[in-house]
Amino acid sequence: MSLGIEQMLQQDPGSYSDRASWMPLAPRVLIVILILGSIAWIGREHNQPPPPTQWFAGLPVSGNLSNAVRAGFDDCPQMDAVNIRCRRHGVMIYGNGPYEAAVDMHGSKGQSGFDHLTVWNIGDQSALYKVLFSLRDRGWTSCHTEFSLGGGQAIFMRRGSPVFISIDLNYYGKRRLRVFPSWHSAELSGPCVPDKDLDMFASSN
Repeated sequence: MSLGIEQMLQQDPGSYSDRASWMPLAPRVLIVILILGSIAWIGREHNQPPPPTQWFAGLPVSGNLSNAVRAGFDDCPQMDAVNIRCRRHGVMIYGNGPYEAAVDMHGSKGQSGFDHLTVWNIGDQSALYKVLFSLRDRGWTSCHTEFSLGGGQAIFMRRGSPVFISIDLNYYGKRRLRVFPSWHSAELSGPCVPDKDLDMFASSN
């Protein structure tokens, strides 16, 4: 049996060699294509115009880089090849704080602007609930999304407001309060249950 195989290889060494070299080449080519495609996707440039400017409690919610810098968001490290995060420290909201805040710029130079504001507290997970009570006092109403392993979201809205607010209802990780323009509908997808127990939940955290 082994002698027969040796004779076949001697008779047609070229065809065996071609098969042996082609089989490992195909997956290598596929890997290279995937890597190059990933690099192109990661490095794609954002060149859309910045969204319309919106504000909340004196803080920029959407707009361009100039809006953010003028509002004190001037700590702007490059996050990756096509995104910049501009931060402001010591932010106060309705007398509550201080908090950390950031807007995420699209584009390697921030040319496509930002479309939401993120606020958090480094050392106290419950610190943001003070803002929620201030919102309630100002006529905002709330609902909550479905809870999951990652937590849920409390959504605050007020009739006529150009923005809505989303806060993480999770026990793990860094809790965020995010402010979105009203046209940013992604955060509002799915049912939002009118909330009656947020005060009790907030007071226990």
